[in-house]
Formats: sequence, structure tokens, C-alpha cells
Amino acid sequence: MRIGMISDLHLAPGRDSRCTTSPEDLTRLIDQLQEICDEVVIVGDAFDLLRARRLRGWARALDRLRVEQPDLMAAISGCKQVVGNHDHPLCARGVPAEVSYVSDKFKFIVMHGHQWDVWLKKIWGMEEGANFVAGWCERVGLGKVSEWMGDVPGKVQEWTIGATESVPPEEQSAWHGAEQELERGWDILAMGHTHGLELKVIEETGKLVINTGSHVHGYQDLAILDLAQGVACTVRDRKLVQVSVFDDKCGGWEVSREDGRDRAWCVQEYGELLEDEK
Repeated sequence: MRIGMISDLHLAPGRDSRCTTSPEDLTRLIDQLQEICDEVVIVGDAFDLLRARRLRGWARALDRLRVEQPDLMAAISGCKQVVGNHDHPLCARGVPAEVSYVSDKFKFIVMHGHQWDVWLKKIWGMEEGANFVAGWCERVGLGKVSEWMGDVPGKVQEWTIGATESVPPEEQSAWHGAEQELERGWDILAMGHTHGLELKVIEETGKLVINTGSHVHGYQDLAILDLAQGVACTVRDRKLVQVSVFDDKCGGWEVSREDGRDRAWCVQEYGELLEDEK
């Protein structure tokens, strides 16, 4: 089974959308993923529902998106989704917090990753209220205030667990949470949330974490996992970034070399997505 993944689109109506990929390009990307994959999963935060213009006005925001971007919304409706912290209201419409797959070799789970956030963001109403205020700050030209509000959870996390120079505290928490989740018996975990794009092999166990990137920083990210072949890859702006393969001999995942045959296999299999690599 081959699974395509994107995350953190942060779509919203009109100028409220933080997605930097155009609706046309995003629709095309999803369509191409659906052509070469058995399933496509949006790994949380497809929508920015907590920053609607009215408090808890997420249903109206979705209705407006369907009118403004019917092709894109139709493409998204053909994908599986898990909820993120910014589109958590979709739980009321049956969107799950996680999806999982089991093959002959692997047990694979997909979740957004906000589950491992600092305690401050888990106080009832805190994230919803803060995002509503932050959204209006940006609309009235107080973007710096919104940025400051966004930095607060990370500072609390830093005071709580400490930080390293190379890894921000929120990202540290996400990777730690992913490792703990893998200890529950999963072989592979995919997450979004941190907006990072990375394949990371846990050295002690040889298990794989896939961070699926985002679409809010001016680039287009995606990841593909082929459970039958034991190959995972990440793609940014139509260029292959990383490839990881499962080594049957050692029973764990390894990141492939830059000139490895596994990269050539990905280029051959995913050529429609890798326009710059042809």
C-alpha cells in the first residue's frame, strides 16, 4: 500500500488563509498524489478554523471555502484526514485524531502531533481564545502582537523542559512524543504540526518518524510511504529531499545515500511529482 501525505495547509476564506500554495497548485498536487497513491492523508491543520472572524464561526468559514474554492475542497474531501490543533472542531464531524495501517511488515500510525504540546495549550479554551485574538490582531495590523502570542507556548515549554541551541522546545517535545508513541508497538509514525519536513530514524530501535512539512512558508511539502516496498521519501517544491528504506537484514529503517538506487527508484515511481528531477 502506498500512502501520500501533506499537512498544515491552514486554509481559510479570503485573505485569512495562511496557505502560501495557490488553490490551483494545491488541487493539482492532491490530484497527482491520488493518481500514484492508494490513499492520501492530510495530517492535520487542513484548515485554520480557530481564527475565524466570529468566535466559533468555523462552520461558516468552511461554507465560504466551498463557495470560493470548490475544486480544492472537492479534492480535499477525497482524502483521509486527521484533526490538528487548528481544525480540531472537525471532530464534531467525525474526523478522527489518528488513522492507522497494518501490513505484513509494518504497523503505521498517522497523527498531527499537537497531542504532545505544552500544558498551557491544553487548558480548556486557551488555544481557541488565543487564536481568535491572534487572528484579529493580524487583520488590524498588529502582526507583532500575534507573533508574540505565538511565541509564548514555546517559552513556557523552554522553562518547563529546557531547550538545546539546535532544537526549539516545541520541536523537542514533538520528537519526544513521537518516540513515546512508537513505543506502544508502532513501526512508523507520521506527524505534522511543527511545519518541519524530515525523515528521522530512531537509532535505538530503527523505527521511522515522518514529519510531513507544511504549506505556509512559501514552499510545497509532501511525503510518501510505500508499505509494500519499505520506502519513504519527502519532497519539497517538486524536488526529492530525503529517502529512507527498510533494511531487512538489520530489521530497521535507514536514510538512503544521496546517490543511492532508492532515490532513483523514487524518481522513476513519482516522476509526475518530481518535475525538476526528470
